[in-house]
Parts: sequence; C-alpha cells; structure tokens
Amino acid sequence: MSDGREGSNGAGKPQGDDAQPVFVPPSGLGPAPAPPAPSPVPPGPAQMFPPAPVPPGPPTASPASSVPASSVPAAPGTPPYASAQQPYAPYAAPFDAAAMLRPGIIPLRPLTFGELLDGPLKAIRHNPKVMIGVNALVSLASMIAMFGLGFGYYGSLFSMADVDAASLDDSYLGTSNTDLALLLLGYLLGALVLLVSTGVTSLSFSRSVLGERIAPGEALRRGVKALPALLAQSLLLTLAYSVIVGAVALVVAGGFMVDTGLGITVLVVGALGAVALTAWITIKLALAVPAVVLEQRGPIAAMKRSWTLTRGRFWMILAVLFVASIITSIIQQVIAVPAAVILPLALVTDSGAAVVVYVVVMALMSFLGVLISVAYLGGVTAAIYTDQRMRQEAFDLVLVRSVQERAAAGGWGA
Repeated sequence: MSDGREGSNGAGKPQGDDAQPVFVPPSGLGPAPAPPAPSPVPPGPAQMFPPAPVPPGPPTASPASSVPASSVPAAPGTPPYASAQQPYAPYAAPFDAAAMLRPGIIPLRPLTFGELLDGPLKAIRHNPKVMIGVNALVSLASMIAMFGLGFGYYGSLFSMADVDAASLDDSYLGTSNTDLALLLLGYLLGALVLLVSTGVTSLSFSRSVLGERIAPGEALRRGVKALPALLAQSLLLTLAYSVIVGAVALVVAGGFMVDTGLGITVLVVGALGAVALTAWITIKLALAVPAVVLEQRGPIAAMKRSWTLTRGRFWMILAVLFVASIITSIIQQVIAVPAAVILPLALVTDSGAAVVVYVVVMALMSFLGVLISVAYLGGVTAAIYTDQRMRQEAFDLVLVRSVQERAAAGGWGA
C-alpha cells in the first residue's frame, strides 16, 4: 500500500542488481572517478535521504592515456590546475549588523514605553560630562540668579519663623516691593538660563543615539546659539497659557455676576476645561525644543513641527511624560522637603549667618532638583522626539544608513 509520497514503493528507482548510481562530475574537473561499490546493507530508514555531497578531489589521469596530466599543455595564459590556486584575499570582517541596529544608547527602531523612560539614564551614563557637567554649570548659574536676587525675600521669610503670629500685622507680612521685584527678576533670569540646559540635553541625547559623544564646549555653544528661539518659543507658550486663564476668569466672573450657583458651576467646569486644554497644548508642543535645537528651526516652525510629530500619539506621549514627571517630582521632594522643614527649626536665630546658611542650603537642594529634572525630563523629551521621527518618517533607516556610511568610510568602531 502506497503512503502517498513519490518513491515510497520503489517506483522511479533502478531495478535489478546492475543498477548503479549515476555521478556527473562538475564541468572542467576531469573525468569522473570510479563509481562507488554498491552497499551490501539494504536501504533502511537512515538511507531515505541522499548522503551529504563530497567535494570533488583533484583530477585524476584517464585510464586510456598514459600521459601524465601535468604534461598536458594548458590553454594559453592559463596555468596548470596545481598552480592555478591563488592565495585567498585577506579576510575582511563583515559589518556587525546588530551593532548597526543599535550603535548607541537605544535601538534604531520604534521604542517601547520602558525604553523611552530608560533612554535618558543611558544617555547620562554615556556622556556624563555634558548631561551632568554642563547641565550642572547651567543649573548652578540659574540658582545663583534666583536665590541671589531673591536673598532679601527669603531672608524675610526666615526671620518670620521667630515672630509670634499674634504680633504679625499687614506691614510685617508684606515684604518690600524691592525684594519682590528682585525675586521676580531672579526667577526670570534663572528660567532663561535653564533654557540653555534643555537644548544641551537634546544635543547630547541625539549624539548618544549614534554612539557619539558631543564635546561639552560644542554642546554649550550650540545651546546658547539656540537661546533666542527657545526664549521666543517659551514666551509664546506662556502667552497661550495666559490667554486660557484669562478667558476662563472672564467667564467665571460673568457667571458670578448672574448667580452665585452659576458662578460656582462655571468655575468648576472652566477650571477643568482649562486644565485639559493646557495639558493638550503642552503635549502637542512638547517636541518644540528638540525641533529648535536639532533642526535649527524658528519658534513658530518648531511649534508646527511638534504639532505634526505628535499626531496620533497624544495619549502615549502624555503617559510617558506623566510618569517621568512623577519620577522627577518624587526625587525633588525627597531632596528639598527635609531642608525646607528642618532648617527653620534648627536655625532658631535670625542672625545674618543663619539667614545665609538657610538660603544657601535651600539653593543647593533646589539646584539638585533642577539638575535632575533638566537632565532626565529633557532626555525623555529627546527620546520621544527620536521615536516619533522613526515612526512617522522612517528616521531609523536614515540613522542606519548614516552608521553604514561611517563604517564604510573609516571602519566600524574607528
């Protein structure tokens, strides 16, 4: 009974004891060697498949001729077989495909949720001179501006710890206008300086994607160069938020003028709507900073670019930035809260030395919190920017081609 496979019942095979397997030699390698002797062992299950091919040996002399093969003249310009074997070319190691698909801190493909959160940590380890060193200098300058100009304001807050609450009046509670003005100026200058740090982080992360390290001087220079566009972009974003808050305030005020209950209802609905609208605008424009620094776009063009790149991925980007913000917020609170609570209790005197110590410690805690926020949150934003370009523009193929060209030009790892 046949099993349905060709040749299972012996059909198609030579019959009889005289049947010999036919061996056809490759062209140009001389006559065929003697056929192998038939195996006395009957074919079994192990012989259902043909044996592995054996590479042909050197040509042998024909039995009909007594002339050695070496004496047969070869074709003009062709050396004899024995001397025709040329040495092999030097071995060239092929490109490492795995390394090309991940030359740096992240794989060159769309990233997962965890990779977006882990990428900045790898960027910090890959280039700490820029991610920590340069950002630390920028953050330190920002803290000096904030706490230096606001020293009078913080000193007045510190001195209030020793005053009885019953003896406080309006004149004592209110700090001087000069202290408030200097505090506001310090925060504006500090925020302006921190814009440079956001650009530096994006530059360092983008180079680390390809396994390269940008020099601290170059990163700082390019960050300062992008400062005007970053400042204009920040002002436009602040203006948009102000318009939202102002519009909600006007609507709420109108509601209260009509009826108190209506005013409360409008306040709750308006506040929720303002929060939702602000969050939506923030996510849609979250990639504007990398667009300014890495693509050298203007503020308006960078905002349009961010709006396009975030299309279709709003909730994913929101989730990543929300988790990253929680992580940095927890670290900042762990660093800053003990100093804010313990120092007023420990320094019970309002002497000038105590005020200096208090302000310096608060500035140091704020410096550490800002540094962590800038390095990590900025890195997460740069990772999202890279991921969105790989998803929408096949940017991973562009990066792989760049790696291949670099490998072909100077050798992989050169």
